[in-house]
Amino acid sequence: MTWESPPRPIMLGPFPAERVHAMNFEAAIFDYDGVLVELDRDKAVSLFQGRAPLPVRALHRRWEAWCSIHAGEGRRADEMWRAFWVSLAAEVGIPERPLEEICAVDPLSLFRLCNDTLDALREARRLGLRIGVLSNSALPGLASPSAPIALPEIVDVVRVPRPGTAVKPQREAYLEIARSLGVSPDRCLFFDNDAAFVQAAREVGMRAFLVSRGPGAPGDDPAVLKDLSGLGSLAGEG
Repeated sequence: MTWESPPRPIMLGPFPAERVHAMNFEAAIFDYDGVLVELDRDKAVSLFQGRAPLPVRALHRRWEAWCSIHAGEGRRADEMWRAFWVSLAAEVGIPERPLEEICAVDPLSLFRLCNDTLDALREARRLGLRIGVLSNSALPGLASPSAPIALPEIVDVVRVPRPGTAVKPQREAYLEIARSLGVSPDRCLFFDNDAAFVQAAREVGMRAFLVSRGPGAPGDDPAVLKDLSGLGSLAGEG
């Protein structure tokens, strides 16, 4: 699979071509982990309990931070997974056998679709929006039968890190995916669960929303979403 898949149609049902001209926006861009998919904590606990000396939440945070730092190095997702765990093992003292057991697991098998993902993607397609995924992780670009969703068959552009390219929150990362989708940044909706990445998207002109699925999300802030429902109203339908 290439690091960036070319625009292609998806099979989520037809939409009237004239609808896109009536909308305020022409594309929807989603983050991957935390927006379209989420960690399956039961699977993660089963794998890490007794093998890693940190709780799952802390491991997940460390994995995300490590991906953000090393995102542009051009590793495959399985290589990133192993490199992360080898580094962590040296820091916290994971013995060789449990380390190899963890490294042997397909990291994509530890994730599952968020409940509203397919509905949101279908709605985006119904509205005539082009669909992109912009991630700082190599995971969305890995072809695997364990993947919770076959992104290249469903979205138009999947942009994951590759050597020499920008990553979020760098300005060029957002401009590149907009160009790949064939739209200007100000015609893009953007959804991420990282406030810094959302702010960076706003700075290039995208209408960006923070997706906060956990408890305690502000209920009166229109820029913070508890889920991906209501895409039509966000896009300016009607």
